Amino acid sequence: MDMVRKLLAAFHFAVALLVAVHFVFNSFYRDSLDTVDVWGILDWPIALAIVTAFLVHFQRKRALDRQRTEQAITQEYVEANAATYVTAVLALWFFSNWFNFLNYGAEGESTVNAIIWALVDVLVVLVSSATGRYLWRSAGNQ
Repeated sequence: MDMVRKLLAAFHFAVALLVAVHFVFNSFYRDSLDTVDVWGILDWPIALAIVTAFLVHFQRKRALDRQRTEQAITQEYVEANAATYVTAVLALWFFSNWFNFLNYGAEGESTVNAIIWALVDVLVVLVSSATGRYLWRSAGNQ
C-alpha cells in the first residue's frame, strides 16, 4: 500500500508541476503552440488528480471524525477538513467549467469563466501539492 501511496503522490506532484509551469510560462510559447490544446490535454490528468485528492482527503476526514469524541480540535482535524472542502470547491469549479468548455468550446467562454479558470489553475497546484505531500508522508506511517 505504501508503494501505491507514493505513486499517487508522485502523480499529484507531477500534475502540480505541469499546471504551474504551463500557467506561468504559457505566454512565452503562445505563438508556437496552441495553449488551449495544451490545457485540453492537461484537463484529463487534472480531473483525475481532483477526484483522487477529494477521495484521499474525504477518507482522512472521515477517519478523524470517527476518532474524535469531545476532545479539543487538533491541527490534523482542521487540515483534513480544510483540504476536503477546498478540494470540493475546486471540483465544482473545475468540472462546471470543463463540461461547459467540452460542450460549447471557446465560444462558450466568458470573462467569468476565464477568471474561474485562473482560480482553478492556482488551486490545482495547491491542492495537488498538498495531497502529494500528505500521501508521501503517510506512506511510511501506515
